[in-house]
Amino acid sequence: MKGRKLARWMGVLLVAILLLSILSYQIFYGELFGYERGSYDSPDGRYRIVVQARGVNLSIYGFGDGGAVPANVSLIDNKTGRRIGRQTVDRAYLVNSGTVIWSPSNVVVVDVGEWKLPSGKFDPIW
Repeated sequence: MKGRKLARWMGVLLVAILLLSILSYQIFYGELFGYERGSYDSPDGRYRIVVQARGVNLSIYGFGDGGAVPANVSLIDNKTGRRIGRQTVDRAYLVNSGTVIWSPSNVVVVDVGEWKLPSGKFDPIW
């Protein structure tokens, strides 16, 4: 009887540790607590560039470093809400209204990359 009870508690403890590990990883390195830092619509309103700051390890960033966090830059189709392409940048402040350049056939995010419209092909610029 004691052996069964101990095995049950060990299983519960193992599951709790696993869930805590997954949650911790998402908090510090994932998108769980990310936030939208900026959104830039195309002139015709069909597409938009969204900058989503990612959750980060808080021990390496201080107060006032909001723009220095890693971010995902996504091209979104406004009609369907579907993400056409995504690229990760080291610093969220790299993308702003002056670095997003729209044309009828593509969108360029300076120092990040270029998406062809509407096919969604992404050509990184390095």
